[in-house]
Amino acid sequence: MSKSRREKPTLDTNIQIDTSNTQGLYSVADQPHVYALQYQSRCLESVTSTKDAEGSWFMTGTSDPGPHNELRAIRFDDSGDNISRSFKHPGMIMSLSPCPQDPRLVFTCHTTINNGTKHGATLWEIPEAFVEASASSSSPANLTEKTSFEEKTQKILWDPTAFSNRVIQLKAQSASCWSLDTDMFNASLSRELLESTSTDEGITCGTWHAPSYKILFGRGSDLIVCDLRSPSISSFDSTHQGGVLSIDGNPHLPHILASGGRDGSVKLWDYRQYKEPLYQITHHTHWVWDVAFNPQYDQLILTASSDSLVNLESVNSLSSLSGLGTNSSRSDRLVCPYSQHEDSVYSVAWSPSNPWLFASVSFDGQLMFCRVPDYEKYNIIL
Repeated sequence: MSKSRREKPTLDTNIQIDTSNTQGLYSVADQPHVYALQYQSRCLESVTSTKDAEGSWFMTGTSDPGPHNELRAIRFDDSGDNISRSFKHPGMIMSLSPCPQDPRLVFTCHTTINNGTKHGATLWEIPEAFVEASASSSSPANLTEKTSFEEKTQKILWDPTAFSNRVIQLKAQSASCWSLDTDMFNASLSRELLESTSTDEGITCGTWHAPSYKILFGRGSDLIVCDLRSPSISSFDSTHQGGVLSIDGNPHLPHILASGGRDGSVKLWDYRQYKEPLYQITHHTHWVWDVAFNPQYDQLILTASSDSLVNLESVNSLSSLSGLGTNSSRSDRLVCPYSQHEDSVYSVAWSPSNPWLFASVSFDGQLMFCRVPDYEKYNIIL
């Protein structure tokens, strides 16, 4: 049954922070801003290609079984100059991937259940007005379909290294590299990256790690590293009981990656020496659906879980600053738990323009904007 429609989305700045379980150990962040989507949601990404120096653009999509799903672009600004634009989307959006070079292009992986279940991935073009928007729009705009994959697709990964039309298609049992033509209407297969037999556990997550030019996958309990410059593929057991759900690479250290799993833990690895994790975080009590390094200050790591928590961790010992010396105030620790969500948190994303801002989305459609606590910010930059 479709989830009931909510009122027009609004920003709520009166959310109170639950500090009952912090016992004075963690800082309390600034009050978050909460944006209520009309339907449930599982995905959230930052839009890195808008070149907006004053505001931060994010995209999210709804996953309601009914016919009224939407792709939504939201600009968040500390001054309160917030913009929201919605676009009609056929089917439930299970994941989305904005183009890192063109803000008008976005891939969605979707499912429809009308007259049987159908899966696919589609590249959409958003109206030009989205990029130049100066005010929110109450009526959803239409998307233009460019190209599509008919198979069930977990996620599409864009090449983040330079202007390129290459994408990685992650399916349940395989991963393929495709080249899009200039007009983005056709895709040609350039390489099969990962093939699995029907007995293998499926691919659950992946990321294109720009510093190392490698693709990082999670499949079952294995972590897989694929080098695009060679046919070599390496894999190792993450020891996540129940399997890997999320993976991300350090933006400044090409050999460091983080994984989150069904055992509620987050592990940091050096994939050159992967006999055991370098560091383990156990601050969640349920599945870890997402993990994200801060693009600028790589000691900061966000984790999202179905225990409804978003945690901000600081792991200085494995950051690009670790060789510069640390002091006691920069020890590895949980900086702040954000407990305002009331449902499973599936995705987190750092702002593309403000390293102290991030967003998270929970299954009930609550999109939350939060900041790194001031004391942690000043501890890093001073």
